[in-house]
Amino acid sequence: TTTTEDVRLEAALLRAYNTFLGECSTATEGRIRFAALVPIRDIDASIAELKRASKIGAAAVMLHGMAWDKLLGDESLFPFYEAAAHLNLPVCVHLGWGSPALTDVFDATTNFYSAILPVTIGFHSLLTSAALEKIPNLRLGFLEAGCGWLPYLIRQVRREAGRVFVTCEADEDINSVAQIIGENSFVLGSDYPHGDPSRQEDMVAEFRERKDLSPQMVEKMLSDNPRRLYGF
Repeated sequence: TTTTEDVRLEAALLRAYNTFLGECSTATEGRIRFAALVPIRDIDASIAELKRASKIGAAAVMLHGMAWDKLLGDESLFPFYEAAAHLNLPVCVHLGWGSPALTDVFDATTNFYSAILPVTIGFHSLLTSAALEKIPNLRLGFLEAGCGWLPYLIRQVRREAGRVFVTCEADEDINSVAQIIGENSFVLGSDYPHGDPSRQEDMVAEFRERKDLSPQMVEKMLSDNPRRLYGF
């Protein structure tokens, strides 16, 4: 969610947030990692903060589906993506209110239009850009927006998922999507520790109890695929 129009203040707020989570990560001896937040309107400051966050426990960097007034495929953002790839950190696009102009068009209390839909906008923008070609080690994740939209957009951009990962939820038709993109791009999103309707407190059990998913596929979603996404 956007914080303030003042870029310097936003940078300070996000730096404090990352510092707090870094301290939490240290307290768990690195068992719990975090996704860093950056003031993406200031590319130099974002790169500097990402480098710092990577040293204190960040496992990824989180962006919204739009970077304020820019699409994620805008080439002015490529230096930041290059820095993330160099640090072996995936760029994870999460639902949220990342574009004040878009939020103003819709009722911000209705998540779909102003928070969830931008994730698909980010997917389309990035995969139709030259980011994956120009930055060979770049990994992308699209989180907490389900996976049911993926077949349509994959056909629209006419590309393989490759280094792109997407979260799926326990009640989705995962096998149908897997027929198009394979089993290697799914990860799970529990929405922990949120208390909203999308939380999955028994996420692991819910997936393992599904009879239509093979144990091998579930293991990929629980372990193998996240390891590749986060570079572990």
